[in-house]
Amino acid sequence: MRRKGAVIWLSLVIIFTSIVIVIEIAPIIESADTYYVDDELGEGPGNPPEDFTSIQDAINFSNNLDTVFVYNGTYYENIVVDKQINLTGEDKNSTIIDGRGNKEVVRLEGGWANIKGFTITNSSSEDIWDPEAGVYVISHYNTISDNNIIFNDEHGVYLDSSNYNTISNNNISSNHEGIFLMTSNDNTIINNFILSDIFGVRIWESLRNNVSFNALTNISWAIYLAESSTYNTIFHNNIWDNGHGIRIVSSSNENTISYNNIFNNRRSGINMSSSDNNIFHHNNFVNNLKHIGLYGGIGNVWDDGNGEGNYWDDYSGLDDGSGGRTKGDGIGDTEIPHPYVDQGSGYYQLDNYPFMNPIGNYLFLHQGWNLISIPKIQSDTNLDTVLSSISGSYDSLQWYNASDPYDPWKHHHISKPPHLNDLEGIDHLMGYWIHVTQPNGSIFEYYGTEPTQNQTITLYPGWNMVGYPSLTRYNRTEGLNNITYDTDVDAIISYNSAIQKWEKMDETNHFRIGKGYYIHSKGKIEWVVPL
Repeated sequence: MRRKGAVIWLSLVIIFTSIVIVIEIAPIIESADTYYVDDELGEGPGNPPEDFTSIQDAINFSNNLDTVFVYNGTYYENIVVDKQINLTGEDKNSTIIDGRGNKEVVRLEGGWANIKGFTITNSSSEDIWDPEAGVYVISHYNTISDNNIIFNDEHGVYLDSSNYNTISNNNISSNHEGIFLMTSNDNTIINNFILSDIFGVRIWESLRNNVSFNALTNISWAIYLAESSTYNTIFHNNIWDNGHGIRIVSSSNENTISYNNIFNNRRSGINMSSSDNNIFHHNNFVNNLKHIGLYGGIGNVWDDGNGEGNYWDDYSGLDDGSGGRTKGDGIGDTEIPHPYVDQGSGYYQLDNYPFMNPIGNYLFLHQGWNLISIPKIQSDTNLDTVLSSISGSYDSLQWYNASDPYDPWKHHHISKPPHLNDLEGIDHLMGYWIHVTQPNGSIFEYYGTEPTQNQTITLYPGWNMVGYPSLTRYNRTEGLNNITYDTDVDAIISYNSAIQKWEKMDETNHFRIGKGYYIHSKGKIEWVVPL
């Protein structure tokens, strides 16, 4: 009887518990409704598809898991989202929430909200201690995606003690500060375009955040980690034409910075002080005034622990096995202490495994004219296909075809009809001019197949405009390979678009991957470019 009674009691407990669980979750799993907002109707609550003229009224009327869909228009509101809802705009370019100069345009305080498809603009405050922002978050598990968050006086997005949020695919530009994380952990900032005055992404007393696949440009401090911000991941971002690329200060330890393209920053690529045990690997450092500035800190590591470091465009070491490593493995045979030296203190750190070539298939193109080439073989040489990653960022291309003595210059301009353009294709043997229209330049990602054998370029008497179809940097003598300087060719020049200056190659200079060259040949010669 006792055993039977125990079984009956256990069964009743299970049934009662199940009933409680059903009662507890019933409000969450009930069918969700959609409410529609249109700023032009003025009819108040009614039947779909136009229920409200005010976004806030629709939010107030909604329940958890409902959707508030907002039609195109300008809504002069300051919105508080305190429920687990989807707030969706019809078109991010024409569905506008204007904060009217008040401190917050959208405030997320309920958690588990999804905000998508808006232009969020015009937050402001006279009180510097107020968290004025386009989107102010004081809750967890929200998603802010596919919005224009622009022209806010202080912050584009401000996370205040808020965890597990995702900020993705937004245009966050023309704000004083792009994204600010204050004591906020485990957030994901991914695939955003960020342009602002002072900070792009500022992480303050925050842990384990992931900042990946973002484009950050024209900012004083693109990414800024401070006040014991630790265990954060800065991965695969394009960081170019800023004052400083990445700043790490004030005991911000044990962060991982990897696979970033850090180009053309006016003061430094990375600036770090009083921070320890950070890991840097597989980053590209190109055309920065100073790649690294170090001011104290111990245990920082410039490789991945498996013998692979970073790419530095000023590295002059060789990959010939002289350092006891495998010849031709793509890693320099000598470490590079320069330029990571604070001359004032004598403090320095080494990248023991510098890459010989850029990591990934990237070139930085400056605004204006760039003389470039593509080192990989194109399966489709159509101009639009080859340049697909920078579509909309250029307007003109030119190539000098030395094999055509009567009409050597070939042109392509996007404003001309196809029959007036005589340059429609680009291959790996060509050097060509491209005119970039983006004010801060553009990151060009190229594709193709690596050459498996030496490539041959025919040089004609006089000037030739050629590419460099090799993935190895050779000095002038090695790169010319089967032909001899002074005997076969007597001048090689390239163009430095960063300083708008011609540069003549001497015997100590190296052919650079992605550069285009003018070579002056004394006759018709077959140049066999070594791999």
